[in-house]
Amino acid sequence: GLIRPSVPMTDDLSFQLLQANGKAGNIGRSLALLNYRKLKGYKVRGKRREFKYAVQSILSAGVDSRTHRSPYAWDTEQKAIDNPTRWLDAILVNMHERGVQLDTGLANWMLMTYASTGRSGRATHFFYK
Repeated sequence: GLIRPSVPMTDDLSFQLLQANGKAGNIGRSLALLNYRKLKGYKVRGKRREFKYAVQSILSAGVDSRTHRSPYAWDTEQKAIDNPTRWLDAILVNMHERGVQLDTGLANWMLMTYASTGRSGRATHFFYK
């Protein structure tokens, strides 16, 4: 068979993969790439863009929940909505370990993940009650 040399994972490649997986909604891969970039000691790109791509993966993954929910069906008949808290925690821990402070823009972007999951304010209140 044909043996292909492996492509080395560089700073640029890992960032581009993070961007692509973030837009595609691959939360697990996005978080794994964030962790990889931390372990390799790569500098944080731009204005926290790599963290924004990780948050974007949560937003993109919620598109299906938003577009295929029926206001007429019972909650038991609907697909379960994931709580984004554990993923946001992982992003915040990665930021802390890399010495990156949370700014207002990224905090607002993170808060949008709760609004994008299809929960109403009332549902969120009862979820945390």
